Amino acid sequence: SAADLVALLLLTGLRLDEAASLKWEQVDLDDKSLHLVDTKSRRDIRLPLSDLAAELLETRKNAREWVFPARSGPGHLQETRWTMMKLEAATGVSVTNHDLRRTFRKIAGELRIELWRAKALMNHAQNQDVTLKHYTDLSDVRYLRNEVNAIAGWIAEQSKIFAADNVVPLREVAA
Repeated sequence: SAADLVALLLLTGLRLDEAASLKWEQVDLDDKSLHLVDTKSRRDIRLPLSDLAAELLETRKNAREWVFPARSGPGHLQETRWTMMKLEAATGVSVTNHDLRRTFRKIAGELRIELWRAKALMNHAQNQDVTLKHYTDLSDVRYLRNEVNAIAGWIAEQSKIFAADNVVPLREVAA
């Protein structure tokens, strides 16, 4: 569960509490979207899921209330500490949940996705821009599906490169 949660954080740019506390009633796999309620920005929002994120959630589909149920007892998964430690052991890179959110934004920038669109996908406040705040629907950003799929595609491509047998870490080459 925690590994899937970490993957979803990277694929969506969500905050840990937004993703960890997801209930199945908030997930629409047919529409490939999430409905977040009373978020940090104090508003509800409907977000598109990339095809990759939808596939990940489809593999988790069950009759339980929570997408990421607690390991024991009622409620949902609260943290990803052990998974992050395993990730660091495997890669040599220390990563936090919020680093995954920052990485989502960085990938969006790399793909030349406009800042306001990336921020909308991350459910980040857009208070500085009058046009966005008052004239753009930021409560339902499913129209940004192409952007979220582009980000997921970039992540999938990097994963393939990392997994390829012909990639040698530079530390080994220099030695």
